Amino acid sequence: MNPKWVEHLAALTGLTRFQITQALSCSVSILATQSAEKYLIHDIWGHNWQSVLTQFKSDYAILANCNEPLRGGKTAYTSDGPLTCRELFRIEGEQVTVDRDLACLFFHGEARQRLGLVFTHVIAEMMADVAEFKFVRDFPELIEQLPCSSVFKNVPTKLDLELSDLYFLFLQVLQPLLEVKLSGFEESVLESDVLADWAQLGYPVQSLELRSSLKGAIAQLFQIFVQEYNATYLPTITSKMGVFAKIVSNLLYLQNAVNELCTDPTIKTLSHFPFQELLLVFIGNYWSNDSYAEFWEVDDAICAPRSSEAIANDFLPCWQYLTLTIF
Repeated sequence: MNPKWVEHLAALTGLTRFQITQALSCSVSILATQSAEKYLIHDIWGHNWQSVLTQFKSDYAILANCNEPLRGGKTAYTSDGPLTCRELFRIEGEQVTVDRDLACLFFHGEARQRLGLVFTHVIAEMMADVAEFKFVRDFPELIEQLPCSSVFKNVPTKLDLELSDLYFLFLQVLQPLLEVKLSGFEESVLESDVLADWAQLGYPVQSLELRSSLKGAIAQLFQIFVQEYNATYLPTITSKMGVFAKIVSNLLYLQNAVNELCTDPTIKTLSHFPFQELLLVFIGNYWSNDSYAEFWEVDDAICAPRSSEAIANDFLPCWQYLTLTIF
């Protein structure tokens, strides 16, 4: 990266050179021309419609800042309702403790919210693959000239790149729940937030004993988080109980369902109501409500229309009704 250019941008924006470098390195990828061409159809044809017809953009905006450290006001939406990080601590005199039950509840609620962002990304990539495949279907004469970022070209959805993204993002979004930096010389943002709240309530926040006890309580909190992570969220496919293995399994099930539906020659398609395009828009919009919950239901929604619990189960019956009405 050109240092003079970085200095010029820093002077224009008032940011430090480090901040400029960090921002550019996160937002710009430099590829060889022959490699960049592999992503043109996927990104332009595959993703552009998503920004207009789905709510994926809001999840991507949150995903961009998901590595920020926990703050006292961070709210997890749990089965018992909203729960802030500051509520996990108990103070008696100058001693601070952690409510273990609330800590576990907070961790799983926050983890689910964060994994929902990952699911949005993975599904968006899968839908872009289907749209890319549509290009091949609509322009078969160009198939040999179409560079593809995936190693698979003959099926609508591919999981080779999605699975690598899943592993990387899975760890990235959970990192703030598993990493804490405590120092005897400075406060973490979580400490500062909690102490500021307690100061307003009249607690003796200048007490060294209280501040030291708070550091110990935060260390204990993250130890609880790590224990819950090890029990449920390790990114391995060998664990029968782990969420990661279930995610991969569900992705494979969804992939098979979408591939079958998008290539089934018996499904009638209409020029004004193309089946594959409606399927993409349907999945994208169904996903936009609660991405974590919908991840476990979207394949059932498509393939098991008799299930009354999933809103999206109406897709195939509606399509069948549409074809019966028009043909």
